[in-house]
Amino acid sequence: MADSWKPLKAWPELIVERLDDAGVARIVLNRPDKRNALNGALVEAWFAALEVIRADRSLKVVITKGAGGVYSSGLDLHFLRSLKGGVERDWDRPSPTIQLAETLRAFPRITIALCKAIASAARSAS
Repeated sequence: MADSWKPLKAWPELIVERLDDAGVARIVLNRPDKRNALNGALVEAWFAALEVIRADRSLKVVITKGAGGVYSSGLDLHFLRSLKGGVERDWDRPSPTIQLAETLRAFPRITIALCKAIASAARSAS
């Protein structure tokens, strides 16, 4: 039986889906041409996606994955450069990606990052 993922919300950079009758949500990083590198729009969409999931108490588990062959190559260098240039930031205010990491760490659902190596190992173990 094939998994039946239904879209909940989509942005150009990110897609949120749910698995029918399983209590599972999936966040798909959707910048495969940039190896799913984090930029401002992706980070903002990720925050919004977490709020969509938080609002649905039936969702107990969140799986994150990257579109294409890579989970994420890290920070988009153009995004990183934009954080460093321009207006001086408060020394005690974390960057958007640090805020995202802290939000994910405190998120009240089980959160799993699914990358090719984990998926491949799981398939070979079964």
